[in-house]
Parts: sequence; C-alpha cells; structure tokens
Amino acid sequence: MTNKTMPEEPASPLITAVEIKNFKGIGRPVRIELRPITLLFGRNSAGKSTVLHALCYAHELLSHGNVDAVRTDLGGDQIDLGGFRNFVHAHARGRTVRLRFECNLENWKVPEPLVEKMARHEGVEPESADAFAAWVHTQAKAESVRSGWVELAVQWNPWPEDEPVLASYEVGVNEALFGRIAQVGDSHTHFNLEFNWMHPLFDSFRPVRSPAGDGDEAAVQVRDAPEPGTDAWQLRRTGVRGATPLPAWDRPLALRDDHLDDNEAIPRFEALVSGFLVGLGRTLRDELAALRYVGPVRKLRPRTNAAPGSRDRESWSDGSAAWNLLVRRDPDPRSRGDLLDAVNEWLERGDRLDTGCKLRRKSTVELPEEASGVRKICRLGLSGRAKKNHERVCRY
Repeated sequence: MTNKTMPEEPASPLITAVEIKNFKGIGRPVRIELRPITLLFGRNSAGKSTVLHALCYAHELLSHGNVDAVRTDLGGDQIDLGGFRNFVHAHARGRTVRLRFECNLENWKVPEPLVEKMARHEGVEPESADAFAAWVHTQAKAESVRSGWVELAVQWNPWPEDEPVLASYEVGVNEALFGRIAQVGDSHTHFNLEFNWMHPLFDSFRPVRSPAGDGDEAAVQVRDAPEPGTDAWQLRRTGVRGATPLPAWDRPLALRDDHLDDNEAIPRFEALVSGFLVGLGRTLRDELAALRYVGPVRKLRPRTNAAPGSRDRESWSDGSAAWNLLVRRDPDPRSRGDLLDAVNEWLERGDRLDTGCKLRRKSTVELPEEASGVRKICRLGLSGRAKKNHERVCRY
C-alpha cells in the first residue's frame, strides 16, 4: 500500500488589485484586478505597459525609497521612467501620483523577524516571547481580518529642495483606514502617524463601558461597527521619527502614546500598529521583489557563456536570465530531467513546436595563463581542429 501525498493547494496571491492614478498615461484612477494569470489586452499606447511600469516603480519605492526613479531594478535597461517630471501624468508637477495595492489577508501573518524585533523592542522576557508572538498573530486575525490595502502617494515638494517626495504611506484593513504616515505640512523631516481610533482592531484599547440602562456592573464594550468611509473614521495623531513616511522594514515603530491612559497597554498598542503598518508593507515589498519583468525586446544568444546560478533580477528584462536558467543542471540526481530537457521536448516533438532544433549544454573550464600544465598543453603536437581549439586555450 502506497501513501500518496495530496498536492498542496497553491497559495493565494497577496495582491488582488492595483489602482493607479496620475502615472504616465493614466490620469483618473484606474483599477486592475489581478489573478494568478492576468492578461492585458489593448491597442498600442492604451496603457498596458504603464501597469507593469507602475509595479516596477512601486518596488523601487518600497525597496529603495527611490522616489525620482529613472531606472528600476526590475526593468533594467528596458524601462526608462525618466524621473517624476516625466512619469507624472501630463508632466504636471502639481499632480499626486498614487499607487494602491489591494491585498488578500486571509492567510497573511505578521513576518516572524518583525515579531522577534517587537519583543526585544518592548523588553519582553525570553520566557514570554512565545506568548507575545501568539498575541501579535491573534490580533492580526482579530475581527476576521480578510483584506487590506497599501497606498503610496508621491508629489512634488517645491520647498526646500524642489524635488519629488513620498508624501504619505497608508494601510487599510477590512475596507477601513487603519493608519497613515504623512509629512507635516511642507516639512520633509517631520511626519505624523494618523490612525483610525474607531477601527475594530483598536477595540481593546478604548475605555470600556456598560450598555446604557444596564444595571450590570460588568464593563462591556459597546460600539456599533463604523460603516466604511471617512465619515466613520476618528483620526488620532502621534509623531514618528524618520526621513520618510516609509517605516523601516526591519524594526517596529516608536510612537508617542500619550493618548493612552493605561501605560501597560503601550507595548501592545505599538506592536499592533507596527504589525500592520510595518508588517503588511514589508510583505508587499517582498511580493513585488519576487516579480520578474520580461521586456518586449529580448536578446537572442545561440551561443552563450552564461555562468551557472547567475540570475540578477534585472537580467530578466532582456531575457538573459532565461539562458542562465537553461545552463543550470538539476542538483537532484533523482530528478527525471531538468529545464533544458523540458524545453528541448517542446522544440523537437512533432505534436508540439516541431522546430527541428534543440539546445545543447557544453561545460567549459577557464584556465589562467600561469596555471600549471597550460604551457605544456600548448607545446603538444596537435593538428587540425584540435590544434585550433588548443590555440584558443593558449591565448589566455
């Protein structure tokens, strides 16, 4: 009897939709829903590439804080954004570029490295670290957390440097604003965190009261859940430190919590705020970093000297990374074949592409000129093709 393991269900993608405003040819907000396979159709200059460029730009913002991006890691030499003056819609510097990513949070967890940093930041004793982590993850699932969003807003700041800046970084949970870090006025060094005090995730931090007319002395939280929309939000502000609205992805936020009456609740409050504002942005950053942009113009290399394992992120933009993958051999001896075998099957089989061609892998070793034995090889009496091949070796 053989135990057959059922294949695992593919993980649900984090990003479910992207909304773009004032970026390149897109002026008014355009929302694109994303699925495991999403195809964009349209005429030339309809904006298909703009959607992909927006993803590359968002990666630059979250990974490098590159607001005035000309070149991107994901796009390599294939994408030239030209800086804010060129990619803001209609070249109007007074417009604000907005990129919003809607996320599926049903299976999301606060990243473990961040939870560990939270515990150290709040002085949690090692024996209590597991309980603290369990509390953080429980809060992340409180109120049946199902969805959320991350929004980035970039605008031109005429004073003091006359340059584009990231004006705000915003996170929402379950169709309601959770928190937003934004610059204070025209300042590029002072930032406030505005958080929605009426969000259900903050229930445990608000003073509890008994229902009106209820004689029971037990304190019970009574509050109608706010309807989605700004009218239901009660924003509170606290200062945050940093040179940009983006939090540092490897550590929790340090907040002024003078609005909390219970000082013992401050560590839990900071952990909750950091879990979503830092944790969700960090997860989105990692999700975008996993993207690979394959541009419309790709290099054809019938002969290549690709080094095994060389797969720079930007080398996907011109197709070079595909050749590097074909060079690699599957390290598992039990494997029934590697990528090169699979590609050749498609190239050769009559019921598939039937090209009459195949790819072949040849391994070579470079020998330095001073290596022992190289000159001896060059002195060997060789003729014909073998002699020409070894003459090439002797040139090194």
